[in-house]
Amino acid sequence: MKKKLRATVPDMPLYRAIYAQLAKEIAEGAYPVGQKLPSEQELCQRFSASRYTIRDALRQLQDEGIIRRRRGSGSIVASRLAPKRFVSSVHSVDSLMQYVAETRLEILTTEKIVVDHEFARMLGCPDDSVWLRISALRRSGDEALPFAYTEIYIAESYGGVAADVGAYSVPVYRSIEEAYGLSIARVDQTIEAATADRNLALRLTTDLASPILRITRRYTSSDGELVEVAINCHPANRFQYNTLFEQRGLATER
Repeated sequence: MKKKLRATVPDMPLYRAIYAQLAKEIAEGAYPVGQKLPSEQELCQRFSASRYTIRDALRQLQDEGIIRRRRGSGSIVASRLAPKRFVSSVHSVDSLMQYVAETRLEILTTEKIVVDHEFARMLGCPDDSVWLRISALRRSGDEALPFAYTEIYIAESYGGVAADVGAYSVPVYRSIEEAYGLSIARVDQTIEAATADRNLALRLTTDLASPILRITRRYTSSDGELVEVAINCHPANRFQYNTLFEQRGLATER
């Protein structure tokens, strides 16, 4: 029988204290990965807290990626420690080189597709055009949970680089440039807030309808041809995107 929680920080809200205690116990192995936590009712009794307070504590654990909660299934331990948040700082197209070098890509599927009207509008390409689609997970270091599910679309004419994707720490657009002697002149980027559908929830080991940051990049050659589209979906608690803006002539010399 575990002892009841005792407050050690005077101004700490009770739900935060309960969250910290449960996170500590999970990290120490009291609740192994894959095991259920005690029910809300049991936690209410243990901590002498209301159901609302317990739910706030569990929501904090869920937001940190430590547990997964599903209706009717209770709270399942997903990780002993909160996953580290990958921080991407992009200042130019070349900054994408560092992003690729610091992470690893795990290829899931590679297939050739013909895009219909709706999908063509999403990619920004002609109807019925042929593309190579590569689905993958991107991880940082030895982190068990991926910080991105990625779909890379390569125009059929440049599909010869597919074997290199994930094998080398080189962005796909650079492989296309080197293999086909062209130059990427423009990258259009769109950042959207979204929620995890069933596919994303499964791939990213996150909860259905949980917050997702979706970043879409479209790579256009100097000839005006769209050669690659990359769609990256990041769980909100595992990714941070930083952008630096400086006014010309006002940047401090370093």
